[in-house]
Amino acid sequence: MARKTISLTGELHMNATGFSVTVDALETLKIVGIAYGVYDHAEDLRDCRVTLENGERPALVVQEDVSLHGSPFWETVRTITDDPERIRQYVAFRETLKMFQQIEREREAVNRALPPRGRIAMSDNHLTILVVEPGKPPYPRQIPDTLQAMQEIVGGDIDATYPYEDPVALIFNSSGKFAGLQPNRLLRLENGDPYDVVCGTFFLAGLGGETFVSLTPEQLRKYESLYSREMLFPLPKKKERRNEHER
Repeated sequence: MARKTISLTGELHMNATGFSVTVDALETLKIVGIAYGVYDHAEDLRDCRVTLENGERPALVVQEDVSLHGSPFWETVRTITDDPERIRQYVAFRETLKMFQQIEREREAVNRALPPRGRIAMSDNHLTILVVEPGKPPYPRQIPDTLQAMQEIVGGDIDATYPYEDPVALIFNSSGKFAGLQPNRLLRLENGDPYDVVCGTFFLAGLGGETFVSLTPEQLRKYESLYSREMLFPLPKKKERRNEHER
């Protein structure tokens, strides 16, 4: 039986070793669901809904709000399936999608509470930062507060994210994932669930209004302890076994 295939649109990235495409994860999940019959376009339409309609044989249906104003008046326009197993699969997939959407909302709420990355400026002094390299314990370091010094640490253009409650920025290589840099550390939600991975060397700096500032001694201790407890290591490649007649 042939496997399902889907078409995706996204942002194309090319480098010396090949190319990659960045796509919207949630939209991709929806497209996969549609391909396997466990999601429907009506879920994303303003005046439509997918619901379970009870009767002699319960069915999953698409309903449309046909009211012109006031309270909604839902009218069934088509049936998706009345197969109990397919209904169970559809509902399970929809709950999984809702979970990812909630994770995305929590991430956006964290980022909105901190200064926007595009407004971060730099002072004229040196900074005390915490450098985190893949597979190594983090260590404090002093650097000139210049763009060049920051780019040298991460090995390319910089970008920043703000995943902490503290006024602390995580500065990383903006193309680290696409350039195939080694996975470094996981980013986690407040409940401990991972939602992203940082690739390549990154560093932490404090936030002072719209500028990067030195980390405080307390912040250095806190995040040095945090990133010392968890590291990501690449899996070693398995050695190919030679055939008996080759020995």
